[in-house]
Amino acid sequence: MAEFQDPCALSEDLAALAYKNYGETSERRESLLREMRERIQALPEEMDRLKDLSDKNLIRFLRCRKFDIDRAVKLAVDAKRFYIENANILKGLDGKETVMFDGEHENVFQVYRNVDTSGKVVVVLRPSRFIQAIHSDRGAKILSEDPDAMLRLLVWQFHNLCQDPHVQVGGLVMLNSFEDCSFFDSFSFVNVMTVPQRGILIKHLQICGIRMKGVYVFREPSIISALFFLLKQFMSQKLRDRVSFCGSDYSAVSSVVAGDLMGLPELFGGSVDDSKARPENSLKSFGAMDRSGEGYVWDP
Repeated sequence: MAEFQDPCALSEDLAALAYKNYGETSERRESLLREMRERIQALPEEMDRLKDLSDKNLIRFLRCRKFDIDRAVKLAVDAKRFYIENANILKGLDGKETVMFDGEHENVFQVYRNVDTSGKVVVVLRPSRFIQAIHSDRGAKILSEDPDAMLRLLVWQFHNLCQDPHVQVGGLVMLNSFEDCSFFDSFSFVNVMTVPQRGILIKHLQICGIRMKGVYVFREPSIISALFFLLKQFMSQKLRDRVSFCGSDYSAVSSVVAGDLMGLPELFGGSVDDSKARPENSLKSFGAMDRSGEGYVWDP
């Protein structure tokens, strides 16, 4: 008989960090996951009960709330209500829209692990490349066929990120630079999603189980600052406080990313040439890929 494998087990380094951050041990994890499952099953309203009560699905909430069982259960309830409220938009979610960022466009959205010495995962978004992707023949076709395609794609990406143990344990930092963006690029970036769609995405970020440690925006045009003013209504005060507009001051990266930064792209103070896609930093490196041909069923 095959030996039982704990789907929530961590590598030695991550386990040490999890114990330091919130006292996680395998015994405590198993006990609290069991209690969390029982408490969700006992909720009187079906609309408050997640369907997927596997350890792999629940652990994101428990780690996000630093093993505070009451707050973890509440977050899971908030997530289930979000899925119900947005069922029409999320129906059949399987990542097929990620093909917009395949091939030459895989360097739009990049993930950097093992750069921050305190364990945070760094995600880099380059809007100038993003605009190239959505204006490609493939991107334009997908967006013309489904006005919710970009929202679905981003929900899919962050859903996969929140299940990455590196993100669960160390938290996430986002670096976003409008370097090389023309006014048209910035305008296109703003208009690819409506304000209500962005509100749904922000809500998802706040309930999916990601510990957002900071969002840093560089070379932001005025239209982006105006958009943020509109989007604040969807953000908790905690999230608002973690969004920083830095202009041309890229030294701000060192205030949120611990270490020498050398593993980051050159634009952010590192030594990595990110002009071409690097497989280890792509969407596929954390599972956010098209699963439409694998019989995958979105049913959290």
